[in-house]
Amino acid sequence: MAGLGDRALLNANPLSRTMHIENLASTRYANKIMPRGLALREVILNCIESLGEELGTEPTLSRCCRYLELRSQGVSCRQIGKELKLSREHVSRMVRKQALHLLAEAFLATTRNRNQTH
Repeated sequence: MAGLGDRALLNANPLSRTMHIENLASTRYANKIMPRGLALREVILNCIESLGEELGTEPTLSRCCRYLELRSQGVSCRQIGKELKLSREHVSRMVRKQALHLLAEAFLATTRNRNQTH
């Protein structure tokens, strides 16, 4: 999550080689440096936003959504723990794990749905 600001890191990520990311990179970011990194960032941020809109009011998932939002902005686990009134350890071990699982589900659903429409 902290790597969202690093286009080179995103461009090298294996997820940037998925069909949906490749298509997005070649259409929207074709004239940019490291287009797959930009496309991957866009999809991840859209997934985080969608999760927040869809699940942000769910009592058991709201912390995960808030974690993803804050981490995408570069906020540390310690600061997130303070905001959520949890220990840094709990955030790192429990909330992070659940949040990344949700993000993976959203990413797969997004890329799978888009691949089927193209």
